[in-house]
Amino acid sequence: MKATSFEYRHQTLLHLLLVWLASLSYLRDRVDIVWALVRHHSDSASWERLVFGFGALMLLGSALLETCANAPAQVSPGSAGYSQQQMRLARVLLVLAVGLLLPLPGAVILLTGETILILRLFLRGDEGAALP
Repeated sequence: MKATSFEYRHQTLLHLLLVWLASLSYLRDRVDIVWALVRHHSDSASWERLVFGFGALMLLGSALLETCANAPAQVSPGSAGYSQQQMRLARVLLVLAVGLLLPLPGAVILLTGETILILRLFLRGDEGAALP
């Protein structure tokens, strides 16, 4: 099932709606995934710092990939297909990093929704690149 032109044009809006919906899970459970996994460990603070440090590196990698994908797309529109793949990989890294901050139900909502959105955009292919 391919993404519609609305989904293609408003990717950021859909992403923000998914993050908002996933953040609502804090109303039910205030314990994020990382703390739920490490709170019973003898050195829980160190493990929590380590996992959040890894999440920060994923976030940095996401920003770097998205920046590198946007630079050639601005110069030569012919490389849009390759840069779209980089943008999707950057989105996956971003979602994984943000998912560490959410409770389990919110992370599941975010990861599932983003996976569906990315797959639908992937199936649309390069024909969406011709849209204004």
